[in-house]
Amino acid sequence: MKARLILLLLCSALSAAAASVTLAWDASPDASVTGYRIYFGPASGAYTNSATVGNVTNATLTNLKAGAIYYFAATAYDGSGLESAFSNETSYTPPLQTLLPVTGFRAVIASLARFFGFSAG
Repeated sequence: MKARLILLLLCSALSAAAASVTLAWDASPDASVTGYRIYFGPASGAYTNSATVGNVTNATLTNLKAGAIYYFAATAYDGSGLESAFSNETSYTPPLQTLLPVTGFRAVIASLARFFGFSAG
């Protein structure tokens, strides 16, 4: 069984503690395919984790560490567990959460100063 899969980063949901990524791929034309497995890890070709995602063509992986690079590849498998070669590889680095600028900060401080009777000079 030879399946050609193309992984594509669709979108990500980010947070400081854990990030996620949604991967999508083309279905295998092999009628014996019953599901897919996603492999991922911190170096190209060095997959330390896997997720069996079933007979779907997209999956969301969660609990990724922001700022860490991840490499992904997929395999297709059949009912007897026979697994294809790895698909082409893609990578993704969930961005670190950035602080948004506070707007109107001076106005808030001046308002609080007036409220408490201080001079906001």
